[in-house]
Amino acid sequence: VKPTHIMQLPNRSTGKHEFNMWKDEIVLLKEVLEKEFNTTISENDIKDAIKDKNEERRLLNEYYDLVSTAHNTIPKDIDEWYKWQRRCVVNEIKDDNFELSFSCTLATLKLDKLRKEPHNRNIISIGTATLSKEGLRIKGTLNNQIADFDFLAKSLYSLTLSTKGYLEFYYNNDYFLLIPDNPNQCLIKWTLASEEIHNLYDEKWKSACADVYEYNKGDIYE
Repeated sequence: VKPTHIMQLPNRSTGKHEFNMWKDEIVLLKEVLEKEFNTTISENDIKDAIKDKNEERRLLNEYYDLVSTAHNTIPKDIDEWYKWQRRCVVNEIKDDNFELSFSCTLATLKLDKLRKEPHNRNIISIGTATLSKEGLRIKGTLNNQIADFDFLAKSLYSLTLSTKGYLEFYYNNDYFLLIPDNPNQCLIKWTLASEEIHNLYDEKWKSACADVYEYNKGDIYE
């Protein structure tokens, strides 16, 4: 027979008495588990476990919303999936604190892109790239010297995903490569976010994109 511990549940989910009762039950359970498994459970361990379970429930709710037949939001093909991702990103960048970041190398090409392959790179910074509503910021170093760069969103149309696993972009007619340290880094969100952030500053471009990406088609879940 497996060991069994029964917890007493409060009759209501609100109220000081009910809260204290449930807290006492948690403490009692902790003591039982410590004795049963010959271990020590700290208050921080409990807080971390609560955070993990809450995040698990949040992700499960998002999944259930996505696959619900009532909502019918699962994209039918790659084109619909891409547009669905873009609508999600449009919703995310409404947050003033929106940011994406990864460790990377920033490079240019020694000669024109059309004349030389990307192996002819000129590295200009090694550090961290951060994309926000203001634009792209590179904080890095090169040869033990600070090598920071700022690319304003108004002039940064897109961080285009290359088939070779990096992002490429033009800024003031100069060509740049953004190469992630992690070769498995997911970059499609960077492409979508950079384009939609630029649209915040360019109404004509935003209007042109609206006809292509069908922003109002389908649901977005926060």
